Amino acid sequence: MSMNLNFWRYRENAAHDHMAVYQTVCCDGNLMEELENLPIDQILKQIFAVFSDWTIQDLGRDFEKEGCGAFQIFTTPQIVRFDCYGMQEKDLNALIDILIDLVVLCMIHKYLQGLIPGRINSKVKVNAAVFVMQIKFLIKGALKRS
Repeated sequence: MSMNLNFWRYRENAAHDHMAVYQTVCCDGNLMEELENLPIDQILKQIFAVFSDWTIQDLGRDFEKEGCGAFQIFTTPQIVRFDCYGMQEKDLNALIDILIDLVVLCMIHKYLQGLIPGRINSKVKVNAAVFVMQIKFLIKGALKRS
């Protein structure tokens, strides 16, 4: 399966203009005040760990594996874009899992800390983890239908 996967996170109370973000940040590589910075180093480390058996070239931006396809990574401080070519569903899901865990879970944790400072307990973390699993399920289902 071939597709582009783009990930970003809006700042709190920012207007959500997905097309402007896609064009300005994902295509042109410019920054926008409406977006938060992402943990790019953490994301790349996790990608290297999960795809360590793939051939990695171009300073860690091109990944390829015989029979599994290929993907390229483009990042700015605010977005991560994967250009995927002939990839298997399980590998696309691995990319999605990495970004959801590091972008969405971080956002949920930040929100919960603001909501109940100093009171993040194991029950709250489990509920947040279940919520993230539901998000993953919905995103992967949408990709299958497209």
